[in-house]
Amino acid sequence: MKYLVECFDNKEYVRLPNGNYYLYIPLTDQIPNTPYSLIDDAVTELSKAVDFSTTTVILGDEDRGGYLSALVAYKMKKSLAMSKWYPDGARGQLCIDFKNEYTKGKMYLNGLNRGDHITIVDDLIQTGSTIIALINLAKREKGVIIDNIVAIGEDMDCDGVEKIYAETGYRAKTLVKYKREGNRSKVISF
Repeated sequence: MKYLVECFDNKEYVRLPNGNYYLYIPLTDQIPNTPYSLIDDAVTELSKAVDFSTTTVILGDEDRGGYLSALVAYKMKKSLAMSKWYPDGARGQLCIDFKNEYTKGKMYLNGLNRGDHITIVDDLIQTGSTIIALINLAKREKGVIIDNIVAIGEDMDCDGVEKIYAETGYRAKTLVKYKREGNRSKVISF
């Protein structure tokens, strides 16, 4: 957990053109590059965070932290499904309009089947919009059961975890909670 805490603590926020704040971190932006110790810490802690015993598929978003979903699926010996931000034309592809704090467009998903038990794995929760879109996409495939939602970071200034619960009824678990103080991040719990 040491490297995850260091990754989120005392990092500089930048203001995006739309007025929102963005936190560049090595875990998801590779600024600087992501050291093995941080990757190992992330995958180890995510793998211990929730009960994967009934999960058959790990669901993630291929942007930023998507590689973490893949590594957790590999470590836990589970199948993997990833949402995309562009269509690939596959038959039965699911699609939803989506907007988060730094982009908007459509999200696409293949690879879920009736009866799948999924755990959604993401890098961090800010506004909760990405997780909400993933939940709504997964629910379009009838008979899919959402077992868990887990993310490494939670930006406490954005209330994303509460928004996910209010809009979907699902509770997300996060490992490192942080907030903005001036233009720097501060870890408040882990």
